[in-house]
Parts: sequence; structure tokens; C-alpha cells
Amino acid sequence: MLLVVAAISSLACGRTGPVAPPLHELQRVHVGEIDVLLLAPTTALAQTRNFCTFEFRTGTDDHPVDVGTVTVRTTMSMEGQPMDGYVTDVKRVDTGRYEVQMVLAMSGSWQISVGWEGAAGRGTATFAAVVR
Repeated sequence: MLLVVAAISSLACGRTGPVAPPLHELQRVHVGEIDVLLLAPTTALAQTRNFCTFEFRTGTDDHPVDVGTVTVRTTMSMEGQPMDGYVTDVKRVDTGRYEVQMVLAMSGSWQISVGWEGAAGRGTATFAAVVR
């Protein structure tokens, strides 16, 4: 009995943390030789905190490409002055994959501007997002 408990305990301790939910491709923008993908664990962005991943891939063979430093800005067009959303610092998690949290406080049409600069060059991509 003691051996069974020890075996189960060692298996449980060997597991990695919780499994991340699958990501859905919300949009893809082609810029020069690079495709920029907006991915999220949900099928749409919401009027709340959104956990997003930006993926950079070569347009010819769809391989991940490290683009260096990535910045993200969100804005909502409004009469008078546009409203900015809150965006956390972008975190590189793998080759060509960067995570960010964006808080989109109101429903409506938002623009998500992504910029990068590094060995792969410099570029920008803009995503149009409707938040409900």
C-alpha cells in the first residue's frame, strides 16, 4: 500500500502546472515579409481584461520569427479625443511569440497598434477590433 501511495505521489509531483487554454486566431495582418497574428483564449475581445498573444511568422513558410522589441497600444476613436486602453508590458514567451494584457474599458471599435524593431527589421501592424 505504501508503494502505491509513493508511486501516485511521485507522478503527481512530476506534472507541470495547469494546461493553458487553446488560442484562437482572431486576426492576421500581413506586413512586408511578416504575418502578425492576434491570438486569444476566447473567440472575441471583451469589454474587460483580455489576455492576448501576438505571433510573428514569415509570410512565405509560416515559421515563427523573433522580431525583437514589441510594443502594443490600444485606442478607441471618440468625438473629441481618442481614448487609450490599458496595456501591460509585452513579454516574449517564445520565438516569435509575445504575450500582453489589454484592458478595453468600453464596448465599441478599437484599434490595436503593434510595433516591432529588431534583427527582423522594423514594422507596424494595426488590427481593428469590435468589443461588445
